Amino acid sequence: MVIVHVSAGLGNQMFQYALYCTYVERGLNAKIELSAYSTRGERRKYELEKVFGLQPPVSSALELAYIKVVAATRKKLFRQPYKEAHENFGYWNSAIKEIRSGYANGYWQSEKYFIDIQEKIRRQFKFPSVTDAQNLAILQQIESCTSVSLHIRRSDYLQNENWAIGLPYYHRAIALMKSKFPGLEFFVFSDDMEWAKQNFPGDAFHFVDFNSGENSFRDMQLMSRCRHHIIANSSFSWWGAWLNPDPEKVVIAPERWIPGINGTRDILPVNWIKLPVE
Repeated sequence: MVIVHVSAGLGNQMFQYALYCTYVERGLNAKIELSAYSTRGERRKYELEKVFGLQPPVSSALELAYIKVVAATRKKLFRQPYKEAHENFGYWNSAIKEIRSGYANGYWQSEKYFIDIQEKIRRQFKFPSVTDAQNLAILQQIESCTSVSLHIRRSDYLQNENWAIGLPYYHRAIALMKSKFPGLEFFVFSDDMEWAKQNFPGDAFHFVDFNSGENSFRDMQLMSRCRHHIIANSSFSWWGAWLNPDPEKVVIAPERWIPGINGTRDILPVNWIKLPVE
């Protein structure tokens, strides 16, 4: 058995589920583990079922104890295969996909973990139909122009070693997009919309400021319907861009994903454009 620990917000849950799918594809008995959402330390909610209707098998406490204690002991005594994998953040490790018995605890933020089954992953992450008037109106705008999603994440990032990406990155990204395509319309998604409205004036910017709480996933859905993308150092907008299946899309991403660590390691697909953030 292989158990994949699932935690954090929707974007990271999607990466973790994608790794789970690679194990299932290999014919392994794979399950996910949701203990993070039963503790006070995790403020996010488990969303894969609500958003995508996914119901992978969830390990019991007994199964988790077995895989972490009994299986590990059997490895030592009888050299049976077992691996407890902790992510070296942002680095792809080919050995992770080859686990046959173990526990995977990490975010696994790289398409390399599931690139072999990418079409299956796209089918799994199918959003519910848009039915409300506000999102239908924005969706119609997005699909009737040369649209660019622009994601800004600030609120929690400002409190966490200043993970937030500053204006110079966005100005460079917008200028680069404009040099490639005429008549662009930018659809702005942010957790700090007042800051966004102050810093991105003009009729070409449209602020999607009504999806919150239980409907926050709609922002990712709308991003995925844009033609091109300017993302933040966020798994949420990473998936918004990746789920756009158009091979001609242009995705611009921050060259520095993690404060204090240069480069994006294996997080960004090779054909995405990386721009400096400082």
